[in-house]
Parts: sequence; C-alpha cells; structure tokens
Amino acid sequence: MRYKVKSMCHQGYVRQNMEDSAYPPCGFDGVIETPCAIAVADGVGGLPGGEVASGIAIRYVEHIISEKTFKEEVQKAHLDIQSTFPGSATTLTVALLEDGAITVYWIGDSYALAIYESGDYRLLTRPHVQPGTGYITRVLGMGVPQFDKVSIDAGGLYALLLFTDGLTAHFSIPQIVQMFIDGKDLIEETLLEGAIDNIALVIAWPTK
Repeated sequence: MRYKVKSMCHQGYVRQNMEDSAYPPCGFDGVIETPCAIAVADGVGGLPGGEVASGIAIRYVEHIISEKTFKEEVQKAHLDIQSTFPGSATTLTVALLEDGAITVYWIGDSYALAIYESGDYRLLTRPHVQPGTGYITRVLGMGVPQFDKVSIDAGGLYALLLFTDGLTAHFSIPQIVQMFIDGKDLIEETLLEGAIDNIALVIAWPTK
C-alpha cells in the first residue's frame, strides 16, 4: 500500500527557536510505501535543549516498521537524548502505516487525527497532560518512556494528520477538520492567527 505524504513545519512568529520536528523531514512531499512510519515531535518547553531532543527522536523513526521496532527505536532515542543533552525531553507521536491498518503510538501531547471520506473524524490520541496545569506527564528523554497506542482500519480513510500543539493553540479539533476538508492550508491559517508556537504537521493520504 502507498501513501502520499506531505510534511510541513514553521517556527511561528513568537518562539525564538524551532523545537518541533517531523518525519519525513520538514518540506517532504512525496509517496511512501508500507510498512513505514510518520511522526511529529515537540521539544518540551521550559526545559533546555528541546530542539535537540525532538531532533534525536525523529532520527530513529525511519527504522520503525513494526511494534517491535517501535519499542527498540524509542528506547534507543530515549538513551540518546539522555546522553546527548541531559535534562532535555520531547513528545513523540508515531503512526505506523501498514497494509490496510494504522497503529498510532504516542508519548506526550502531540496529536493524531483520522479524517474519513464520509466527513467523520476521530481524534486518536489523548494528551498525557495533568488536568488544569498543562504539565506533560509522559515524555521521551526523562524518566522511563511510557506510551499509549491505538490501531485503526485504514478502510474509508481520507487522510491521517499528525501535528504538534502549535495548531491547537489557535484552533479546536473540529475547526482543524473543517479547514482541512475545505482545502485550506493549516499552516497558513495558523500564521494568520499569529502563530504563537512552533508547528509541525505531517499529512498522509492513502492512495489506490
């Protein structure tokens, strides 16, 4: 099975550095074949080296082709972050694309959103955030990496979107879905709103 994939990133207008990363790399626009993975990562704000942590995490995604390899590569990334920049951390949301099925794994508060040909949608991730505080309770690079996962059938899927919270800083999930269905550029729409945070967005469309 093949997916058309587009990867887009922007620093936004407020942040002094870019702590979000994507796989395939930002600017990619092409076709990939299953099994393969796509991902976004967001260096944890308030900690030093967020851009280092997210960049390291993303480097390991290209080797993910199964749940076994996901676990192996995440552990490698975790140790790499700890040794390269102790005290830094990142979120990581990975979608493993296989023939007819998708499994999403996530650590932290970056999102995965399935939009169907019917116009329905399903938010696949539940952010690991402490209610009322915004404190991220699970990260990669500190403590012990813990992830959640969900699997879906790819039948009837129009597109899968992975994105960091630079989008949800300005738009609700229903607004993001509607703008996407209407053919709007989600990065451009965020910039029009002032883009107070970094943005990483990866979109995958199944092809016949």
